[in-house]
Amino acid sequence: MKKIIIIIVLFVFIFLFFLVSNIYQNDKYQNGIYNEIVSNYELDEDIIYFNKSSNFYIIKTNSQIIVLDNKFSEVYTINTSDVLPQNNYEIVYKDNTIIYEEIKQYENKIVYNYYSAFEDKLLDVVEIEGWSMNEKIINILKEKPIIIPRILFLKYKDLGLTNDEFILLMFMLDIGDKIEYNPEFIATSLKINKFKVMELINNLFEKKIINIVVEKNKHGKTGEYISMELLYDKIFKELLIEDEPVKEINSDVFTIFEQELGRVITPLEYEMIKKWIEEYKYEIIIEALKEAVYNGTTNFRYIDSILSNWKKNDIKNKEELISYKNKYRKSKKEKVDYFEYNWLEDE
Repeated sequence: MKKIIIIIVLFVFIFLFFLVSNIYQNDKYQNGIYNEIVSNYELDEDIIYFNKSSNFYIIKTNSQIIVLDNKFSEVYTINTSDVLPQNNYEIVYKDNTIIYEEIKQYENKIVYNYYSAFEDKLLDVVEIEGWSMNEKIINILKEKPIIIPRILFLKYKDLGLTNDEFILLMFMLDIGDKIEYNPEFIATSLKINKFKVMELINNLFEKKIINIVVEKNKHGKTGEYISMELLYDKIFKELLIEDEPVKEINSDVFTIFEQELGRVITPLEYEMIKKWIEEYKYEIIIEALKEAVYNGTTNFRYIDSILSNWKKNDIKNKEELISYKNKYRKSKKEKVDYFEYNWLEDE
């Protein structure tokens, strides 16, 4: 009996944990949308309702309903008194007008009812047949690996994707190249919060991994779809094509030049330093700068001539440079102290 009570208490605790977690995610996402709105758009009155539908922010006050695009520019405005009471519906922006959206969730499907905001009229009904996440995973595992998911699996971090974004992306890829924008369906299938799904989709959109397009379906109805074309383009350009290895640029080199010049380098000088970095080691470039400063000039052509001269004499590093200078001094039979100065630590 004691074990049964412990199991029940544990079950209740887990249930409450997930309930609180979902509420937290909802509040976090909603607060994020609210902060975006108030930070980028000035309002003279309090917001009584707000929502983000695809790429549009919808704001409702006592006097107006305003629709903003993702740059927070007004695309639609109407007086609140000109529309029917909202009740418990969501407000969405489609076909250059606002409509009310009602979502009904059943065991194996989700039904979207779209109503006119101006008259008591049902405009459209969209039913989405769903299947469980377990079935999805099993079917994905049964399929033979194909090149794009394999590459994406190995290199998704290179595209700046988080683990959650990657999982969502794999789920959408399994559905097809273009899927209807329905966060509720995705949330139900993946067993995660709807607002978390909307947040992840928005992240993928901002990272230019996916795109939201508006198209007509086979019945002539206009709808929003998630397109994967940007993803395929990124996979091709950034993951599949093997470019020549790019030498990492050490920003300290530019800093040292600016410190010695006492000014910000020009774009032309920046490009010249980049060219040197591709051709010479950092230490050789700094030694050429030291040589120029020691001789009383910081002309970039002079520095370039120093580097060219050392290259002709097959000097590749600081040790070879010191050896070359010593041999030169001996050949001239004159003692010249090698100028030593710690340029990297100089303030």
